[in-house]
Amino acid sequence: MSALQLLDHMEAGTAGDHAQRPTARRWAATVSVFHMPAPRTRNRRKSVRVRLKKITACIRQPGFGEEVVHVDDLSRGGLRFRSPKTYYQGSRIEVAVPYEPHGPNIFVLARIVWFRELPEANFKEYGATYVRT
Repeated sequence: MSALQLLDHMEAGTAGDHAQRPTARRWAATVSVFHMPAPRTRNRRKSVRVRLKKITACIRQPGFGEEVVHVDDLSRGGLRFRSPKTYYQGSRIEVAVPYEPHGPNIFVLARIVWFRELPEANFKEYGATYVRT
């Protein structure tokens, strides 16, 4: 039963409340549109994530140069990192993790899956998945 049908059923027995009925109907229509999704009950990840404290990665994108970033967590499928730069959802990057400034780093292809603004000093948090070639 929808919220509007429930209101009709409840208000059917009350005479004289016609002034309140349109307001209640509008409220019910608004509430039924904005519902919260159910909380996750299981982990849908294919791989276990490992939280990291002091690991850096080098992100490079053709035409934009290289950037050393802090990695928050890592899995077989991808990584989460923070950066002040803007990377767009769906864009391809190359990433080397762990990164050593003068070491023999291996870059692999990845794609930005999601990002969100962080309140700290204009940083953004990114989720990237490795791209199989």
